[in-house]
Amino acid sequence: MGSLYRSKAMQLVQLFMQLDAAHDTLDELGKIGAVQFRDLNPDVTAFQRNFINEIRTVDEMERILRYFHDQCLKLKDLDGTENVLLPGPVPVDELNNLPPISELVNHFRDLENELSVLTDNQSVLDRNLNELIELKWILEKASSLFDENPIMPEILRNQGPGKGPELNFMAGGGDIESAMNFSYTIGAIARSKVPSFEKILWRVMRGNLYLKIAEIDDFIRDPVTNELMEKSVFLIFHQGVRAKTKVEKICDAFQANLSPCPNNEEERRGLYRQIVTRIEDLTHVIRRTSLHRRQVLSAILVRQDKWKEYILKEKGIYHSLNMCDYDVGRKCLIAEAWVPTEAIDVVRDALNRGSVRAGTTTPAILRLLPNKGNPPTYQPVNSFTSAFQDIIYMYGVARYQEANPTPFTIVTFPFLFGIMFGDIGHGFLMTLLTLYILFAADSLYKNGVSGMMKNLVDSRYLLFFMALGAVFGGIMYNEIFGLTMDIFGSAYTWDLDESHASRVSGYVYPIGVDPAWKLATNELDFYNSLKMKMSVVIGVVQMSVGIFVSLTNHIHFKNKLSIFFEFIPQILFLWSIFGYMCFLIVFKWLTDYSVEGAMASPRLLNLMISMLLSPFKLDPQYYMYHGQHGVQLVLVIIAAISVPWMLIPKPVILFVQHKLNQRRRQRELEAFESSKDVELSEIVETNIGDSFDPDNLKKPHAAPAKKAEEHHDHHHGGDDDEEEHFELDEVVIHQVIHTIEFVLGCVSNTASYLRLWALSLAHSELSKVFWDHVMMMGFGMDNFFMIFICWGVWAGLTIGVLMMMESMSASLHALRLHWVEFQNKFYVGDGYIFEPFSYKVIADQVREGTV
Repeated sequence: MGSLYRSKAMQLVQLFMQLDAAHDTLDELGKIGAVQFRDLNPDVTAFQRNFINEIRTVDEMERILRYFHDQCLKLKDLDGTENVLLPGPVPVDELNNLPPISELVNHFRDLENELSVLTDNQSVLDRNLNELIELKWILEKASSLFDENPIMPEILRNQGPGKGPELNFMAGGGDIESAMNFSYTIGAIARSKVPSFEKILWRVMRGNLYLKIAEIDDFIRDPVTNELMEKSVFLIFHQGVRAKTKVEKICDAFQANLSPCPNNEEERRGLYRQIVTRIEDLTHVIRRTSLHRRQVLSAILVRQDKWKEYILKEKGIYHSLNMCDYDVGRKCLIAEAWVPTEAIDVVRDALNRGSVRAGTTTPAILRLLPNKGNPPTYQPVNSFTSAFQDIIYMYGVARYQEANPTPFTIVTFPFLFGIMFGDIGHGFLMTLLTLYILFAADSLYKNGVSGMMKNLVDSRYLLFFMALGAVFGGIMYNEIFGLTMDIFGSAYTWDLDESHASRVSGYVYPIGVDPAWKLATNELDFYNSLKMKMSVVIGVVQMSVGIFVSLTNHIHFKNKLSIFFEFIPQILFLWSIFGYMCFLIVFKWLTDYSVEGAMASPRLLNLMISMLLSPFKLDPQYYMYHGQHGVQLVLVIIAAISVPWMLIPKPVILFVQHKLNQRRRQRELEAFESSKDVELSEIVETNIGDSFDPDNLKKPHAAPAKKAEEHHDHHHGGDDDEEEHFELDEVVIHQVIHTIEFVLGCVSNTASYLRLWALSLAHSELSKVFWDHVMMMGFGMDNFFMIFICWGVWAGLTIGVLMMMESMSASLHALRLHWVEFQNKFYVGDGYIFEPFSYKVIADQVREGTV
């Protein structure tokens, strides 16, 4: 639990790598996945970095790989159905020993060129085939269209193709004897465009045409768009060259395909036979081309994931190298990185392996640096804790070494959910679902689960605990589908004559609420009082835990000021008012006000208001125990003192400490300057003689000055750390806001926990309403069919409203209570996750298809 409660200790390291061995070294570091590099070139653009050419090469390979993937998805059989590639086995050695990136990119380019040529040829062949198929249908339908008008082909045969005697062809007919310059146009058009096509032709030609339409019996592919569609063959007779031009323009506007068609029956049959033969030959060629293309794509498909993983690894290596600083003099790369303290020896071994692989004589060097800045947060999770940790990360990542709320959330989130969703029946149904997901998780992952289902599988342990919480809440409320259960026997007996219940002496219902309360007339008053008080007690306990967690943060970071001037006044303020209210709630629960001579039960809310507004007197109606007035007066005084205790001392002490630090730094600086003057005078005196060598200033005599300089840099941050920034007004404003937020938050947060009461009551009442007004109505009809119908309606309402909508509402409210009411007592959440350069992460992303 240690690394879950606080992130693992991190160490800033500096790496020195020979340029020739840098790639192999990064490759070894990627295998262990324990190094997160810092960018030492933040002001250098991406195009000015050392390994930009390699990055461009890898990007080009990614583009080609996406092209391969798209072509695999687009592969279809000749009939237009999707084709499933069945790749053959590939030798394991080939996949595990891929060539260098410079060789692989050439192989990619060759494959891309080959596949591009095959794809282009396939497109041309498909278009030619579609044109021939369309022409075949046109020739088939042309015979019937010409046979319907025997005079037309006769005139055309006598006058030659496309010509004939002029004919004044009007809509109602014409004088054939006077016809001259007669021609026709034939083609195919989409069937959906035929009505509009006819209207436009009629209006443009003013009726001087003869149009016949024949529908094609089958779906055919359009040669231009390659889409399956229903088409019709049209035959238009018209007169004059201008009319022919108009018709062709209209056909072009409607994307109709015109085809040559002889007007002679013998010629049409001969052309038809030629087209059928060409279709058979072309189909054979297309099958051979498609088979070769399929073989190429199959070979690509089986290597695709491994190539993608390899390319992403290379891209990660070069991105990491671009973060390094290049030392021109020593021809080495200098890197800074965050490493878990426990993994430093593992990183050293990886550096040595990388140097051995590269064959360099100078091994890579790892040097420990003092931590500067905010280290990343590294909290390892597993399949059980990952969903709970994601709840926290949605709010914010923990600051380095800050207390993590996840261990508490594992317990409190399902518990609070169960308080709001408490019902044995609903919890049991939810448990069955989560048990199925738990046992089927491995098979679901193997089948490639994705989307919403993947989120459910990832959160299976969270959902299972929430289901158990709902069952536990149902046991405490003694409710199953909104109905009560009398398992152990009630502690009350009903007196029907007097219409009230009598308590059985010496007996208490052992688990949960006594079932008699569900039948009482004051049921709602009882449950309101119970759940309201229970919500307040749970809220104060959880907020107190949050404040004590903040104490562990202060102790861990050695922040004594926050212990004495934040934790102590905060816990005193919370307990002096709201803790005391919880004490009164429990005291009232344990007091029997029904015995003879007992005082009247006081209203606690009125008592608390009176305690704060009139602290110096106690109204007799609010009296509960001996010495109550004195206790309440002391608590009010403590609460009043706690506010200025939080507000004033800390800014004052910080200001005094800042002034003392300034004076100390000034004294150290003066001492440092005087020591440098003394050392310089000693160096000059030792060099006065027959020959004075200024280079001696850079030799061993200068060591003390250098040592003093290093000492100065170490204590004052040198060039890396800026002088501590302190502004009194900012500190005061922050402390005022923090104090007001805490004081008002104690009130608002405590009231916010009343949502436990509200949602629990709503869930219970909805369950009861659905049962009383749906199922009871079916039972009252005394008809099995109607009972079954009512049961179906009740089951639908239970699953749709209670199991889905209510569970989601309860989850969101539990989330709110953790984020706002609990975590704001100790959790800053302004850190960032430790994201090392890791091959395992890349492999997981490729396997899940997220990259």
